[in-house]
Amino acid sequence: MKATSEQPIGLHEVKKILSERAKKGELGYEQQNTLEYAKTFAKLSATNFKKFTKEAGEIGVDEQTAIILADVLPKKEEEVKLICEKIATDEKAVKAILALCKKYAKA
Repeated sequence: MKATSEQPIGLHEVKKILSERAKKGELGYEQQNTLEYAKTFAKLSATNFKKFTKEAGEIGVDEQTAIILADVLPKKEEEVKLICEKIATDEKAVKAILALCKKYAKA
C-alpha cells in the first residue's frame, strides 16, 4: 500500500478508523495493538478534540502540537514545555495551554 497523503490525526481518529476496519475484516497484529492502545489512551471525544485543537490554535499552537496536547492533556507546566518546544519560553502561553488542558480533562 502506497501513501498518497499525510496528515496528523489524534488517537480518537485512529480508534475510529481501526474500529471501522475491524468491522469489515480481521485486523493485523500491529493494527489490533494500535486499536487497543487508542481505546485505552484516547482521552477526548471527537467533538471535544476539535474544540481543543481550535482553542489551542488561537493560543498560537501549531496543528501537530495541538493534536499531541489533546492526546496527552498534560497536567504540569514542565510537560507542556516539553511538548511545546517553540513556545515554551512564553510563560503566558504555557499557562494558557495548561488551563486549556485542565478545562478539557474535566469534560
